[in-house]
Amino acid sequence: MAIRRKGIDTFIKMSELFPDIKFIWAGKKYKFLAKKVPSHPDNAQFIGLISDVATAYSAADILLYPSYQETQGLSPLEAASVRLPIIVRNLPVYNDWLIDGQNCLKAKNDEEFRECIEKMANDGELRKKLGQRARLSVIEKHSFEAIGNQLKKTYNQLLN
Repeated sequence: MAIRRKGIDTFIKMSELFPDIKFIWAGKKYKFLAKKVPSHPDNAQFIGLISDVATAYSAADILLYPSYQETQGLSPLEAASVRLPIIVRNLPVYNDWLIDGQNCLKAKNDEEFRECIEKMANDGELRKKLGQRARLSVIEKHSFEAIGNQLKKTYNQLLN
């Protein structure tokens, strides 16, 4: 089930642990799987697909992305591009650009996610620092210019 892979269980658990924080799950697949979402507290909202992702991220305080498996992870890239601080599951796919404590917080399990949310919720300077560094990492590794330079380097190696 796609929604399970995205970490819905962790999302709901965190909303239960932090009743004073609003948790919002967005995404196209939710509507298809709506009947399969476990019961959840009122502070966990499922809003379906959002057409203006940048505005949605700009209105948020933190990206909690507890996915169990990703090939690229576009949501963290999009969030970082608008300086949104990120909490992700500690997955190898992020290792080339997300560094725990430097430009994000990483968690291996629900207890670590709880700790990360507490840190971010209680430290505005940490949120700001991680968000700014995440944006710089996106520019450095994933901007059109950076990708173009990587492609150029690869093509030149192949031609030589």
